[in-house]
Amino acid sequence: MRINYPSKITIGICLFALGVLLLFFKPKADASVLFVNQVATLEEFALINEIDAEKIPQKILIPDLNLNVNVQVSFVKSGYWEVFDDKAGWGVGSAYPGEIGNVVIFAHAKDNLFGNLKYIKKGDSVFVLTNKTWFEYKVDDVLEVLPTDTKIIAPSSEEKKLTLYTCSGYKDSKRLVVVLSAD
Repeated sequence: MRINYPSKITIGICLFALGVLLLFFKPKADASVLFVNQVATLEEFALINEIDAEKIPQKILIPDLNLNVNVQVSFVKSGYWEVFDDKAGWGVGSAYPGEIGNVVIFAHAKDNLFGNLKYIKKGDSVFVLTNKTWFEYKVDDVLEVLPTDTKIIAPSSEEKKLTLYTCSGYKDSKRLVVVLSAD
């Protein structure tokens, strides 16, 4: 009795067709994708009625990484901060730069956003521009946490702090967090 196995050409054609299907029929991401269950829940941050346009971050610069990224206000939607495909987000409810509290800025781990953040080192300078003023922060710590570990981005009432946040790990299973203090 002879068993007919598919030929290598047939298997190759099937794998190619499957690849094409996966390439063209993947779900499209919205421009304001959420870090669902990953950034912070609304309960952790004070609700604010108004945003002071003069104080919100406009740009973040990290000279040692040749990083220059625009920052946009990120509102809470469905309990989580919005994340943008083309800029960093400043989490509404986190502190304003230069003030006591935790300024939280986050972005995707893309080359033109926070992709090179993995190369930052302790002592590196990070500059945040508001409408009128530059604020300098120095890197205190770089760590990797699970998406559920949101205490790192919790509000602070004792110091001027900046927290940068992005994805890391295999299939973005972890978060790269950079903790900085005002210079």
